[in-house]
Amino acid sequence: MVTGQTVTLEQSTTNTDSAGNLLRLVYLSNNKLINEELLSKGAARIQPTALNTTLTERLTAAQQTAVSARAGLWSACAQTRP
Repeated sequence: MVTGQTVTLEQSTTNTDSAGNLLRLVYLSNNKLINEELLSKGAARIQPTALNTTLTERLTAAQQTAVSARAGLWSACAQTRP
């Protein structure tokens, strides 16, 4: 998805989560938000315990798109709510 492309990493409201993972928003040069793309395809999920609130509504909507479509990691799940 980003191989060979330049990306911009943007720190969100918190620097790390409780496990010490860096929390970043990843953008391509055309301003496409990779985090949103991964969520909408079911290739990622939002960590509800992360204190990262930048773009929460937008990213939650992207995840809900994947849940509703039973895409990616949601394909094997019964009717559950993330």
